[in-house]
Amino acid sequence: GKGKSKGKGKGKAAEEVADAEWEGDMEMGAGPASGSTTTAAAALPAAPTTADGAAAAAAAASSDTPVHAAEKDKEFIEPPWMDVCQKDPSTGQYRERPPQVLKHTQSTMWMISVEPALDGTCYRIRLRGQFFLYNQIRLMVGSAAAVARGTLPEELLDLALDIPIEMHMPLAPPTGLFQRTSGFSMLDPRAGFAAMDEQQADLCMLPEGGFVLLNKAGTEAAEAFNLSVEGEVARLWKESEELETWLKKLDEVRVPPETVLAELRAMAAETRAKEAETRAHQAEADKRRQGGDSNGLPRRFATALMVNYNLIPGWRVTNIQRALAARCGEAQGCEKPPEEPALRPNATVEELLKYTESVGLEKLAQEGASLS
Repeated sequence: GKGKSKGKGKGKAAEEVADAEWEGDMEMGAGPASGSTTTAAAALPAAPTTADGAAAAAAAASSDTPVHAAEKDKEFIEPPWMDVCQKDPSTGQYRERPPQVLKHTQSTMWMISVEPALDGTCYRIRLRGQFFLYNQIRLMVGSAAAVARGTLPEELLDLALDIPIEMHMPLAPPTGLFQRTSGFSMLDPRAGFAAMDEQQADLCMLPEGGFVLLNKAGTEAAEAFNLSVEGEVARLWKESEELETWLKKLDEVRVPPETVLAELRAMAAETRAKEAETRAHQAEADKRRQGGDSNGLPRRFATALMVNYNLIPGWRVTNIQRALAARCGEAQGCEKPPEEPALRPNATVEELLKYTESVGLEKLAQEGASLS
């Protein structure tokens, strides 16, 4: 589940933190760029057939009757990828994802990193988020690999995120994907505050009296197990033909033509304009809700804070926000030192992030803890 908070104070539900990895051979993005998506049908795998289709194919193969050219044209084999974006043949319109689906399938990604692994033979891609949807990571990695290989325009990634229509992005193989760790923060105090390991305890600023599930020996054993999994992943990449098959499929990504891209750009511009208008209304509503008080923080600031400083949900984020809100309102007991920059009331997300960096995360976190 999302781990969405319900209620306030002691009634807060746990925030789930998931940390996943995907490892792939470094060749995945090292091939020559190719803008062509045309391939010979003979080089592609046969499309699945129904029982009737299989029977018809078998009958044709056993018949001595020659096959006419017109009939051969009907035997076109679909490439392994679908079109990235296509209209519904029955309506002539793009298929849109229902609003209720979008509402419940949005997860926050707090951290994504890419680094060489296994003596430089592989890339280790780490993703940390609130929760992961089915095939989400495989789609993210597959799309990034297609962009790196030069067969998918980077623009399509922004378009896919901006407009609510179905897009079929390239899917990376499952080999190499595993969940590295998980944990919960902001647990109900009646159940006992907990963190998975010391690193997570530090990131979430585990309160005094909380407990860590894995001690140093347990953490080292978990890391050793992860390394053994990585070694097995490398072996599978080398011994199977999955990498070569995937690279071939990446070269066959069916990118929309320019006419479709123009339509998508127009739809994205309209969507962005509506979102900007909605956010402006939200900002005005926030100001009215504050009733003249200047200690409110803008929406989405917590997410921006976690993404910019590689934090996870927990007391550290809450304490930093508490300190910033108090400084905005010049609360008693929270007067800033004269050498520190001023923080104006109703500061924007960008201004708050810049101010946080100038003062320091740890200082604000400790200051916020003292105000709780």
